[in-house]
Amino acid sequence: MMVRNGALLLVFLCAPAVARDRSGPSCINTQQIVGRQARSADRLTLTLTRKRQVDAQLAEPCPHLVDLDRNYTLVFDRRDGDNLCRGDRFRVVDPKIATAGGVGSFPFCRISRFVPSTATARP
Repeated sequence: MMVRNGALLLVFLCAPAVARDRSGPSCINTQQIVGRQARSADRLTLTLTRKRQVDAQLAEPCPHLVDLDRNYTLVFDRRDGDNLCRGDRFRVVDPKIATAGGVGSFPFCRISRFVPSTATARP
C-alpha cells in the first residue's frame, strides 16, 4: 500500500510540468496569420485573425530574422497542410538572392513552441 501511494504521489508531482509545457497551441492554422514581426533572433510574433497574437519561440537564433520585412521574407516548410506546428522549419529569405541562387542557400530555422504573446496587439 505504501508503494502504491508513493507512485501516485510521483505521478501527481510530475503532472504540473506537463501542463506548463502546453501553455500555448501545438499548431497554428496559417490561414489565420495576418501579420508577423520579429521580436528578436529567436522569437517571432504572429498576429492572427481577431487580433490574437502568439509568439513562436525558436530552437536557436535564426539568421536574418531581425531583418524580416526590410529585405527578407519567410518561407515555411510545412508538413501538415495549412498548419504550422512545433518542430516545423522555415527559412528567412532575401527574394532577390533566392531568385538568382535558390532558396536552398538559406539555413532552416525551427519552431520550438508557441506561447501567448507578450507583445501589444496592433489596432
